[in-house]
Amino acid sequence: MTTGNSGSVIEGEQMMTTSTAETRQEKIALVHDQLIAQMESLVTSEDWLAFLTLASRFHNYSSNNCLLILAQCPDATRVASYTTWKTFGRGVRKGEKGISILAPCRYLAAEDSSKTEEGPKWKMKGFKIAYVFDVSQTEGDPLDEGTVTALLEGSAPEGMWDLLCTLIERDGYSVRRADCGAANGSTDRAAREVVVAPHLSDAASVKTLAHELAHVRQTGDHFSATSRSLSLSEVEAESVAYIVCNSFGLSSAPYSIGYVAGWAGGDIEVVKHTAAWVVKEAHRIIEESEEIRASLASAA
Repeated sequence: MTTGNSGSVIEGEQMMTTSTAETRQEKIALVHDQLIAQMESLVTSEDWLAFLTLASRFHNYSSNNCLLILAQCPDATRVASYTTWKTFGRGVRKGEKGISILAPCRYLAAEDSSKTEEGPKWKMKGFKIAYVFDVSQTEGDPLDEGTVTALLEGSAPEGMWDLLCTLIERDGYSVRRADCGAANGSTDRAAREVVVAPHLSDAASVKTLAHELAHVRQTGDHFSATSRSLSLSEVEAESVAYIVCNSFGLSSAPYSIGYVAGWAGGDIEVVKHTAAWVVKEAHRIIEESEEIRASLASAA
């Protein structure tokens, strides 16, 4: 693990350097350089899939912070701050180095300092360095990891099809199984319809449905046919499907790798914008799915 000048733990406490504003800016600049270097590596299919895999584990982190975690601790599986780990009954081991991420600076302007019915209004200004630690850097109480189900080849995670259908229908589209010619699925914006080929296995069906849900979410000027290539649209949709499927415990790597091979053509701006949208949209789908599950469980 390479961490540079990140935080460390001494005698059970995280060392948070209280340096001058100039030094803080230098640290932010170093982290920014690390972010750009990691972003530049994502033009290959292998590195892009490594990024997607890590992003599937961290639903609450931006694409930039996922890139920073990948750069410093590529094998990270669960990260949290020093304080958060304490709430789980775990402590960061003495001498461990923190993983540097960027956290927005929040403040209350003078005119917003009094409470209202909605509470104080926070404003954002710039970023600061914050530190998180992977579970492998901690010790203490065992974590409740939940039930992990080993999926049989060709099967799909229980309830995944219904959850994705619900999200697609919420967006005003219908879902049906029908022949799609040479494709496994299609999204018809004019008819507001998603079609999935009937010959697919359960696992392939839900992967395809996640892919088509991403197409449904590709809206706005940024996703107009005149400003974007069809191949990039497909890479984005498959990348979202890869993250969503991984979050459900279904690996789509054997199929997805073909979609992203040589995808960026070395264009760092394509990487930057694609990574930001893919991570944001995939995490939104995962969060919405979890909300539906929680609602169904409480109603049962």
